[in-house]
Amino acid sequence: MSKEFEKEFEKERKFKVTRKDDNKLNFSIRLDKNLVDKVDAIAKKTDRSRNDLFRMCIEFAVECFEEDLKVAEKPEKSSNPKVY
Repeated sequence: MSKEFEKEFEKERKFKVTRKDDNKLNFSIRLDKNLVDKVDAIAKKTDRSRNDLFRMCIEFAVECFEEDLKVAEKPEKSSNPKVY
């Protein structure tokens, strides 16, 4: 036990567990096995959990997101369509 923990424990002689307030949700997604295998390999090399890596990747993608309006917009209809 750490000395800090021992001091705190000696003061109150109670083991208090408070509710974790991390505002996180739990849900499932389907992923390609090859992708999961690659993430698992990275997790092993970096001593991180699979969950940590997926969360980090999603956070990075959201932070770096740029909407490409040219791709999202439908092409304008020509007033003079070609007839073949």
